[in-house]
Amino acid sequence: MSQVQPIQISEALSISLNNYYDLLKQQVGGLAANEFLQLKLVADPVDVNDQKYRFFSMYQLLNRSDLAIEPEPISGTILTSADRLSLVYGRFLQRLRSFVVRSELSQEDQEKVAAFDVALGRNKQKRYEYVIDEQVRWKQYCELMGIQVGDDIRRKQWSAAYGNSAQISTLMREFKRILFDQKTVLDREYRDPEDKEIVDAEFEFESEAMRLRYPIFPDNNYPGYESWTLAYLASLEAVSTAIFEDRLALTWNVSIDRLKTIVAGQFAASWDRTTGSSSSITTDWSASASVGYGPFKANASASEHTSIQEDFKKMTRIGLAAKAAYKVQIIYPGWFRSSLFQHKRVKTNLREFRDFFGPDGTLRYYPTHLVLVRGFSSEFESSQNWSFDYKRKFEASAGGGFSVFGINFGSSATYGKTTEEHKIDKQNTVLKMSDGEDTLRFVGYVVKENMVWNSSLGPGAGPGPFRSPVDMPGDTATAIHSSKLG
Repeated sequence: MSQVQPIQISEALSISLNNYYDLLKQQVGGLAANEFLQLKLVADPVDVNDQKYRFFSMYQLLNRSDLAIEPEPISGTILTSADRLSLVYGRFLQRLRSFVVRSELSQEDQEKVAAFDVALGRNKQKRYEYVIDEQVRWKQYCELMGIQVGDDIRRKQWSAAYGNSAQISTLMREFKRILFDQKTVLDREYRDPEDKEIVDAEFEFESEAMRLRYPIFPDNNYPGYESWTLAYLASLEAVSTAIFEDRLALTWNVSIDRLKTIVAGQFAASWDRTTGSSSSITTDWSASASVGYGPFKANASASEHTSIQEDFKKMTRIGLAAKAAYKVQIIYPGWFRSSLFQHKRVKTNLREFRDFFGPDGTLRYYPTHLVLVRGFSSEFESSQNWSFDYKRKFEASAGGGFSVFGINFGSSATYGKTTEEHKIDKQNTVLKMSDGEDTLRFVGYVVKENMVWNSSLGPGAGPGPFRSPVDMPGDTATAIHSSKLG
């Protein structure tokens, strides 16, 4: 049975993921104070197209930007399995606000607010369950009846008769009522303006003006998509449906139509037997990235793996090249205020925020940039001819399954409508694997570390083992309508 196993190359070259980390860090430009580069173990293709599906492209970027960051230099988390940054941040705001409530509100009002929190949480969970159920059944119905999946008129008709629109609408009205009642209790004068800032931040987080309805299918699956604008998407009913997802919005400093034409960071690097090993990941993060994260992996049977291993023992040089390697800044609208991480209510109750800001905290790091690579290629030279049939085994049409520094030359299913499938070429002592020149890869994040835990408690503090920060493993986008997000 085939299984993914790391290819051991220590006998050939001394390179590791550290060398790749060095290269990317140099190419994407300088990092600000307390910023780090986090590599993604699986660098998946990013299928964006400004002409065919601009708003679905935004949705795909949103799904990569709105993710909680694991406090590790190499992340193996599958895209859809990580918690959303927005959800984690919302839980943080609720806990932060609880300290204001305890200090400023009467016992009766505290109990009201706590009951509202419980009711709002149950409401969100129930709406989520209804929406997921409707998404699954709507897609099945469209396939059976030959209906375009993005036909919103037909979806509304179907949902009214067979779906969950009535239940979702009822829950949404209830949610707004509970939120209004809670705001009535919380919207008051506070003795400390900094406490008022916390309450206002939560109001802004829950504001409809911070949200947008994103298409969950490519734009061209929706009748009339040619006339779409951000104002139109913002005007849709503020609720998730089977074909639109209601999300807190983000923007980026590079527009969709520029992502595939940027040439910044173009590189051609080479390592051979004279190249020394690097320890840059350990230096930056004080955490080893070597265990379980070999620079090359193959989806191969045991016998095939042995042949590949023998080939790579004879490798004399590896070259990596790309048409571009650059970072795209994530622009956070008013719903996200990282300044609150240093709020005095956090500092005076820091141990209550350990799950957010402690050594393994979900908000210890947050993403500031996406790191993208376009037109990636790798070239291996050997002292002898390459014997294994890599083209037959690993080209996309054959099923793929060869990974170079997290760049997975995988099956054709991983390549979208505007990304070109990779190619493999073997000429005697040279083996080359390459993406198409326009194929864009998401290879990692630039992340910002919040230092409140370290600065307030210092190394060694806390109920458990503490790890300090050194102990821890050009275009402006017009993505969000100003009248909606300010």
